[in-house]
This record gives sequence, structure tokens and C-alpha cells, in this order.
Amino acid sequence: MPFIKTSSDIPFINIIIKESFTSFTKTHIKVIKNYQNVKCHFIGSTAWHFQKELKEVLIMEKIQIGEISKSPLTALIEFHKSQMNKK
Repeated sequence: MPFIKTSSDIPFINIIIKESFTSFTKTHIKVIKNYQNVKCHFIGSTAWHFQKELKEVLIMEKIQIGEISKSPLTALIEFHKSQMNKK
């Protein structure tokens, strides 16, 4: 991934990144009924490091953008902290 990330400004590489995200949306998101009516969230380093390209594809595919997190642990820790504060 380091080569792809450091080369993402090269038009050919950028096209490959966007085509990969477009393929992902068609295979995994657009098959869900009413996908346009809910936000789509992403967790993981690929989405995190390439969020600019991901957001461009999601906008083009008319998919609502939710949160993009590098790791699920951050949100999980925040959730449990908020639950402890309610007690």
C-alpha cells in the first residue's frame, strides 16, 4: 500500500484507486435495498488512507457518507466512556 498511497497523485494510479472503490460499492453497497437512504460508514486503514478518493466515489455513486475510522477501537472506547458517565 505505501507505493499506491505515495503515488495516488499519478493519474493512472488514481484511476485504479477510484475504480476499485467503484467496484466495491457496486458489489457490496448498491445491492442493499434503500442504500441511498442510510449513511455508509467505513472502518479500516484502506478507507482511512484513501478517504479523499473514497468520498469522491461515494458522491459520484450517490451514497451517503458516514464516518470513516482508521480503527474500530476509538469509537468503541468513546462509547464505553459515555456509558460510564451515565452511571
